Amino acid sequence: MLKEIIRSCGNASVAEAAVRSIGVGFAQSVESAARSRGLRLGQYVSGAVRSFDREASPEAREALLKAIRRTDQPILAGLRFILDRSLEDEPEDGWKARGVGGRKRAMFANCCYMA
Repeated sequence: MLKEIIRSCGNASVAEAAVRSIGVGFAQSVESAARSRGLRLGQYVSGAVRSFDREASPEAREALLKAIRRTDQPILAGLRFILDRSLEDEPEDGWKARGVGGRKRAMFANCCYMA
């Protein structure tokens, strides 16, 4: 399922539309985080998805699978899971050490592109 999320949301335009479909309040939170990094919403989202794919521990991947089990929209549920963790203010130990969460600034250092 992670591969499907990456394939669907790795594109900035698709990622932006997906976040907006989750809900207005959620999209505003993610857009605020994106703006604080000088990114557009879709860039931030696609970067978070690719970063999770590269850096997530086995525990984080298992937590993602648990979060999307038995949901009507597993891609959107998985995307929300990834973005919720990217929005958290976590210690500097990143995705790997804690299993979820991650360092905000480093997460997007080399993963985002201009759409």
